[in-house]
Amino acid sequence: MSAPRRGGSRPFLVLRAAWRRVFARGAEDAGGAGDPSVGRRAWRRLRKPLLGLAVAAALLGVTEGVLSVLVREVGQASIPSNVVAAHVARGAMKYHPDLGWTWSRVPEPSLGINSEGLRYRDLPKAKTPGTLRGFTLGDSQTFGAGLDAPDTYTAVAERTLRDAGWSIELVDAGIAGYGSLQALRLIEGKLIAWDPDFVVIDCRTFDSVRETRITRHRGWMEPVRQLLFSSRIYYVLRLALREAGNEQGRRMLPHAGEDARKDGRAFGESNHDLILAFAEREGIQVIFVDYPLWADGTVVSRATPAELPPGATVVPATAALLATGKPASDLFFDNNHLSVEGARVVGETLAATLAEALPKPPR
Repeated sequence: MSAPRRGGSRPFLVLRAAWRRVFARGAEDAGGAGDPSVGRRAWRRLRKPLLGLAVAAALLGVTEGVLSVLVREVGQASIPSNVVAAHVARGAMKYHPDLGWTWSRVPEPSLGINSEGLRYRDLPKAKTPGTLRGFTLGDSQTFGAGLDAPDTYTAVAERTLRDAGWSIELVDAGIAGYGSLQALRLIEGKLIAWDPDFVVIDCRTFDSVRETRITRHRGWMEPVRQLLFSSRIYYVLRLALREAGNEQGRRMLPHAGEDARKDGRAFGESNHDLILAFAEREGIQVIFVDYPLWADGTVVSRATPAELPPGATVVPATAALLATGKPASDLFFDNNHLSVEGARVVGETLAATLAEALPKPPR
């Protein structure tokens, strides 16, 4: 076996030779028909900055690769604690141009997610005659992060109504991080195909940009958004900012937050009224949940009747949870994710509200 050439390994020598050829050709092009030393001097000045860019790009690539192994949560809409974090990690997200994100893997049997991304059994679009069909929409509170599919408040409400003699399908369409904007788009763009009789909206008021303020387009920013959504580096930076700001969960789209609750003009009136208007045009009944939240040691509402469209049917979930007399820590895993007991209370309250609001079909 011949000894390796002096000056480095063969792969290194090949790369170095290629590098020199590139810059030699560039020097000739830059010099043109004039003095070739001008082109060589120009390339000498450019060589280090270009080499620096190449090294920086390589480091970013390596960092992204390492984080892709260490940080598997990229694409999650929120990073809650303990059991919820482990639960949500099984259902990572992918970029969606209209909704922001959606499930990256469907079906996902371990979470009870069917091939359409709904937390329900496979559901044909055609309804059984005499059966009412509804969807619950919202964020991870609606999805039931930390809960098995039968323990979500949607499943509890469906079971309660069926035990009372109702022929009903109540489908969990919640996805972590979704707000009223995604709920509106999900109804308009997808769920309408299942011919729902009613929808249940469990979203905070002033939670997202108003649909009428947005111009949908597919310009050059679209691939940039997709790249950022999938980037672990971008994700880790946002997570670090969240931790520094002591926030409860990372959101993927801009939200109003508490300031907008004080001044709704910043984000209009959210999208609850737009959901109601669209649903009424389509003959769909709308029921709102008052979005219970664990804050300051008690249960508070983040979608009060005063903030919702006038005359809307509202599920009094917050009052029902308070009426149990139990500490909020027994009803929630963390600030907005319901425990098994909390979901049972909200589910039974939702069932009672639906029983009063909906026309009971014949058995």
